[in-house]
Amino acid sequence: MGGSLLTPGIELFGKTLGIIGLGRIGSYVASIANAFRMRVLAYDPFVDRERFIEVNAIRVENLDDLLRQSDFITIHTSLTKESRGGLISRREVGLMKDGVYIINTARGGEVVDENAILEGLKSGKIAGYAADVLTGEPPTEDTSPLLRAFKRGEVPNLFITSHIAGVTRESVKRYTLYVAKGVRDALMALKR
Repeated sequence: MGGSLLTPGIELFGKTLGIIGLGRIGSYVASIANAFRMRVLAYDPFVDRERFIEVNAIRVENLDDLLRQSDFITIHTSLTKESRGGLISRREVGLMKDGVYIINTARGGEVVDENAILEGLKSGKIAGYAADVLTGEPPTEDTSPLLRAFKRGEVPNLFITSHIAGVTRESVKRYTLYVAKGVRDALMALKR
């Protein structure tokens, strides 16, 4: 991530990670960040204070504080009336540190203004953006400015996966067993 040939990357140690959404996935990310001895900030107005303590994250009261302090930002928020319509837009990108890295696995255009992200990438304000979610389902070059820029090779610091990051052998097995148990339970209930 970032750097030149002489300095190929940056360390996570001592950096600040801002987590937007401290649910199940955000909490796992906090645990991983703690293992790297990162300073972990989190913003989630819907989560109890105890969760922040459990995962050793500093609770920030407003999103602006998280954006100003974070070297890395990871988005794991649910789609709510508060997050819909651009939780991260031009204003929020402007508040971020220069050279911030952002990971979005929450929602595409419903939560993030892709044009604002693209502008930040092109200007260098955002050092890198990784996402497995984009505007549109499925996204197209017409619905997603980021996908269009990615396919045209306009920004080398943009990484997009195909929204299957959670599809692993283990998760498919777990999901299959979960569905099979549900079918079995439903059939057993009908027998009674």
